[in-house]
Amino acid sequence: MKRLLFLLAVFLCVPVGFVVAAQGANWITTCNTSHTNNDDPIVFPAQPGASHTHVYVGSRNTNAYSTPDSMRASGTTCGMPGDRSGYWAPRALRYNLGTSKHALFYYKGSPSTQPFPDGLKVIVGNAKATSPSENPAITSGRITFKCGPGANTLFAAPPAQCSSGVMVPVVELPQCWNGRDKDSPNHFSHMAYKVRGGCPSSHPVEVPTLKAYIRYAVGTGPIDFTLSSGPYYTYHMDFFNAWVPSELQRFIDRCIKNAIDCETNPA
Repeated sequence: MKRLLFLLAVFLCVPVGFVVAAQGANWITTCNTSHTNNDDPIVFPAQPGASHTHVYVGSRNTNAYSTPDSMRASGTTCGMPGDRSGYWAPRALRYNLGTSKHALFYYKGSPSTQPFPDGLKVIVGNAKATSPSENPAITSGRITFKCGPGANTLFAAPPAQCSSGVMVPVVELPQCWNGRDKDSPNHFSHMAYKVRGGCPSSHPVEVPTLKAYIRYAVGTGPIDFTLSSGPYYTYHMDFFNAWVPSELQRFIDRCIKNAIDCETNPA
């Protein structure tokens, strides 16, 4: 297989690394659970206890008063020390995050990729949805569910059960930024997804493509994925960028700009 990829790359006059990385990621960051609380520094900044319960990975002290500097100062549960960002999702009422790696974040991009602006905030999904159709991330396939770990069939709703005992929501974050705002009233419209392979003119700045795989230990019986925010279709994920800026730039230059696969938790 490796020889076939090499020959194909030579024939197409593109680097072998690009053929590999384009299929998965330019690098993968793994993170474990940090803490839980009823805060949300994106939706309810400076209002402790105002939210449903969230489970956090990444920055060790994300709370209602968090800033990029405070998150960087608190350290990280991620395997890449430079990733001090906050990643969080609603708590599953019956399950904890499972396996030795609670969450995996796949980062990739193109030669046009620029770093996330420091302090960028974005939410994918609708915590207030009253049906699947009211969560645009689910209807568009930006949030899917599968049994894990590994590459398994993606579903629009949690599978009935998983023989592995692990169920994984998969969340794709938008790749295009409007170049001005680090947040917006709905915590999404300052961002957009690529269209026809490129960023729309309204959101011209390409940032890293980030896909999250969050692993829940659900056992092998029937899955009841009820959340602190409500039924499964209220699933959502928040991202608050607090990467050490020089480290994010270093990995973009090394892995994305050179179109290579830097694998998991590169140093």
